[in-house]
Amino acid sequence: MLLTASCVPTAALREWGSGPGTQTTPVEGRLTFDAALEERILGLDPERISENDVRSILAAGPTPRMILLHGAIYPSFLMMRSFATFLEGMGYPSDKLQDPADRSYSQSPYGSSERLAGEVAWYYEHDGVHPMLIGQSLGGMQAVKVLYELQGTFNDRIAVWDPYKDCAEARYSIVDPWSGRTRPVVGVSVSLASEMGAGGTAFVIPTQWNMLGRLRAIPDTVDEFVGFTILG
Repeated sequence: MLLTASCVPTAALREWGSGPGTQTTPVEGRLTFDAALEERILGLDPERISENDVRSILAAGPTPRMILLHGAIYPSFLMMRSFATFLEGMGYPSDKLQDPADRSYSQSPYGSSERLAGEVAWYYEHDGVHPMLIGQSLGGMQAVKVLYELQGTFNDRIAVWDPYKDCAEARYSIVDPWSGRTRPVVGVSVSLASEMGAGGTAFVIPTQWNMLGRLRAIPDTVDEFVGFTILG
């Protein structure tokens, strides 16, 4: 049975286990970048990035996927869409902002955090750079929850999720794009996570009960975390 590239129902996936058939074959040196472009990127001053730098240099190189998560109400969706179009205007590639499944700029906070963790691993494997998570209100709580998923807090294994086919793959591991070695989804990290205004009444939602006592303690599955509390 060929399992490595197919998408399967999650229920069936959990019955298969994690034997050799669910692993992809490591590919050494699968990522290559233009040496001149690499030199230009490394020569940038991170404290002085201009709009032209973004458009002509950074956008031409490996660009991290930015997963945006809006809040529970419609105005939050509009705000996140406005933020995404602002980033586009600054030169961030549209295809790194839009969800491949439906071309939307942000994802629902009511979706599966386990699925998002599987997406993070898929993007890292294919893009060679760690994705970013940015959430507002309930979406911010969902972003932090994904960090816990990647830590293995809620599940020992997480299936890789293909964002283009919008379904789970029959594997729990990826091939690290830099080392060429197989590694589990659990343990993959994101480069940046940011949340604004998370918590409060969102804890009454049953899917967020397991975040009680966890929202302010950030796992080590993120390189840099930025959080904002709205007082009032």
